[in-house]
Amino acid sequence: MSLKLYIFIKVKIRLQHFEGLRGILAIIVVIHHFILLFCPKFLLGSYDIIDFQTNATSFPILLANTPLNIFMSGHFAVCAFFVISGYVLTYSYNKTNDLKLLQLASVKRYIRLIIPVVVTCLIVFILFRLQAFQKTDLHSSNENLWFERALFKNDLSFFQTLKMAFFNVPFSADNTYLPILWTMQVEFLGVLLLFAFLMLTHKFQNKWVFGLIIFIFCFKNHYAALLFAGSLICIYEEKIKIVFRTRFSKLILLLAFLFFSGLSNVPNEARKYTMYGILNNFNVNFHDLFHKTGVIFLLLLLVTSHPAKKLLSLKPLVQLGKLSFSIYLIHLPILYLVGNYIIKANEGHIAVFVIFISCFVPAILLSIPFYLYIDKFSVTISNKFSKRIKTSEEN
Repeated sequence: MSLKLYIFIKVKIRLQHFEGLRGILAIIVVIHHFILLFCPKFLLGSYDIIDFQTNATSFPILLANTPLNIFMSGHFAVCAFFVISGYVLTYSYNKTNDLKLLQLASVKRYIRLIIPVVVTCLIVFILFRLQAFQKTDLHSSNENLWFERALFKNDLSFFQTLKMAFFNVPFSADNTYLPILWTMQVEFLGVLLLFAFLMLTHKFQNKWVFGLIIFIFCFKNHYAALLFAGSLICIYEEKIKIVFRTRFSKLILLLAFLFFSGLSNVPNEARKYTMYGILNNFNVNFHDLFHKTGVIFLLLLLVTSHPAKKLLSLKPLVQLGKLSFSIYLIHLPILYLVGNYIIKANEGHIAVFVIFISCFVPAILLSIPFYLYIDKFSVTISNKFSKRIKTSEEN
């Protein structure tokens, strides 16, 4: 076995728990978008202050305004995806100190991301032209929820769709056809910025000083800060393990993760009846800042907790994690199409749980061929491209 193959297999084994976490996060995103489309009250709580005063312990309100909402918070899940990416993309370089790994990763990053994105946009384009996205007026979210009104509205031409997918999505976060595509800019330009930082500071002993400066500068307004946070945690993982070696310190990390990640995006008038009511005294968007902080505590907990790693390394979760990017890209049109069809066919008289299962199962099943024939293909092509670049440089 070659040294490179040995390193690759070893890295894959050591990072399995991150695959497991990605699988859970992908399911959280699916749940989040299903709730936005078909039962928003479970996510938003209640805008009726009387409900908070008289029925503050009802299930929807508890879900929306306690750390329980982590399991249906798409924003939290996306933030977690970013901080994991920063860690994983730094791991091999940190273990080998091989600058060429960063150079090759930079070269193949665009191809790795863009092939699945283009295919997804073309699928939505075809569905749009087939007039598949027909709304039904049988559920209340059609009338007052911004999320559904923003879906699948732009009738672009074929060439406009290709331009959007190849250029606008990765370079300007265009999400014309699919709201979730804004994250591709962070995963492309943000990752390239991270690689540039690592290459420029390759010989520096105290990378954390420069990384911390960039992190602080970007933290409030740019999700790329989470990539840097994940990268720095990877680089200084051994020192972090020493700091958080006791059970008490890990308990503190767990509580901090739950507290910061559990903040829901409800109006201030409703929030004052929850555990986060004190935040209303400050004119700050705490929802965004808290989630960014919470996922950093989550990563710190994960790298220091062996039981957490063991749990997330369970084979079903790891297999689900391999599908996570495919699930993320294709789940939303499936939810919309299947959910609306079922509601219309049953004239609205059907349990929410039945609708969810009917949407969730196809989303997972269809992500399998997408992963096998699109996602893995993009990895293969990007690897071949980077090898060709490397061979030409050697010659």
